[in-house]
Amino acid sequence: MSYKQNKVIVYGLGASGKSASMATLFKLKDRPLQRVIYLCTERNAIPGLEWGLKYYNIELKEGQLYTCVIRNKKKKAFSNEVRALGLFSKQSNADSKTSGSGNNNKDKYGDYINIINGFTDFKGTDYVTKEEVSLGNVGGLEEEDILIIDGLTPIMMSIWEAIKGDRINVNQGDYLTAQHLLRQFTKGIIDLDCSTILMAHADRIFDDISKEERIRVALDAGSALAGKYCGSWANVVYQYQDATGKRYWTGKKQGVEVAVRDFPEKDKLLPDFSLYDFF
Repeated sequence: MSYKQNKVIVYGLGASGKSASMATLFKLKDRPLQRVIYLCTERNAIPGLEWGLKYYNIELKEGQLYTCVIRNKKKKAFSNEVRALGLFSKQSNADSKTSGSGNNNKDKYGDYINIINGFTDFKGTDYVTKEEVSLGNVGGLEEEDILIIDGLTPIMMSIWEAIKGDRINVNQGDYLTAQHLLRQFTKGIIDLDCSTILMAHADRIFDDISKEERIRVALDAGSALAGKYCGSWANVVYQYQDATGKRYWTGKKQGVEVAVRDFPEKDKLLPDFSLYDFF
């Protein structure tokens, strides 16, 4: 049996309900072999998903949802920050932007490697049985599977740490490296055989072409990539909360970047995957 696949970004401000909307994947019909693989880099991702499961009154069965919270390597609190600030206090502004002859203790900033290892050897917990299950490399996931990555911001933070190490200031070359690593990461997850949903935060960015401020996916990788990044994804959905507290998706909103292929080109859409043609 063939399943429709998709590559989707759902982005918005904090507490807009992105994680909760993922619960609606379990309302999809005619997908008996569907597994949702939920890889969390955000510590508040699971509570958000659980709120959605309760809100939509969804009772999961064994084998439907596997979660994995990628935790940073154990280290003394603020040890890297103290060392980096100590170095910074002894440098000139110019020197603080250069790598010098050493590696700036980059080996102390292994969070990005830890995240990537989570993709190469995924060990998830079955949400129902609480048993740890090894699913191996995510490249082995099948077309009926849906991989959720929640979310992009901690990934970008770990990329920047890997680039700078103890160095606090940023130079132009750093942005080129950050963009390369983000493109490489994105291509890797888009090329998977399974469907992919990436959650991200929103940012207000001035568009050099339209000369207007736009809401776009927060990348923290320089303006050169900001206007191109979403072109790799089949659908880009912006989620927001209005003044009354109601949460919506939008497929058309002034000044907001979206990509509409499998959901309506309208505003104030209910944030529910089962109502549209994503899968």
